Amino acid sequence: MVLDNARQVAPDDAAVWNRLGFVELAMGNRPQALEAFKKAASLQEDYAEAHVNYGNLLVDAEDFLGARKELELAVRYARDSAPAHLGLANALRGLKDLPGARAEYEQALALDPSLVDANFDLGILYLDVEDPSVSPASRYEQAIAFFDAYRQKGGDEPRLAQYRKDAQVLLDKEKKRLAREEKEKLRKAAEAKKKEDAAAKVAASTSTAVPAALPGPTPGPTAAVPAIAPTVAPVIAPVVIAPVAAPKAAK
Repeated sequence: MVLDNARQVAPDDAAVWNRLGFVELAMGNRPQALEAFKKAASLQEDYAEAHVNYGNLLVDAEDFLGARKELELAVRYARDSAPAHLGLANALRGLKDLPGARAEYEQALALDPSLVDANFDLGILYLDVEDPSVSPASRYEQAIAFFDAYRQKGGDEPRLAQYRKDAQVLLDKEKKRLAREEKEKLRKAAEAKKKEDAAAKVAASTSTAVPAALPGPTPGPTAAVPAIAPTVAPVIAPVVIAPVAAPKAAK
């Protein structure tokens, strides 16, 4: 085989190993293809294509950390390569890095708008990866929008219909949950208002009532008043007046 001969003649030629990787892929030999791309990438650090090919196979193998390393090298040496940014986005998606993956997908599309698959990948990203900065409802809405864009641009991924259906079901459930939360919030607010009004009414009625007479001070013990003896009228003894004798007649 020509490539086998070239590999023997130029065992340190990265391009030969890279082409051999494609041959192995065409034959369905993914493990051998992985090793061939790995060899090509190791022989020449600035060989961006080899890093992309090796990184993409690592993504397929779910070795996302290893893939990120290779694809970051690819982007470093080929900043205008849409496939390099697309591959890195897939690796970051596997690492649940929604902001990073989104930025790389958008960069890939900016460099090559014909990358229809990037729309599908963005839909999967928003469907699967949680991000505190993005509400669940917003994520599902964006997933549906990207799936629709993928279909409109001619994408024919067999799983598209199911993924879009899943996103719609999740969106509907989230909207119902939010509606329940809002209803409960309004109910609690109404109850709190009712209690406040009742308390204000009680306070108002208390302030307008006629105040009861305040009790006077409790008298202290009273000192005993000495009894006054009754006044006795003085007894006046009767005066006896002796009768005056009549004068005797003169002789």
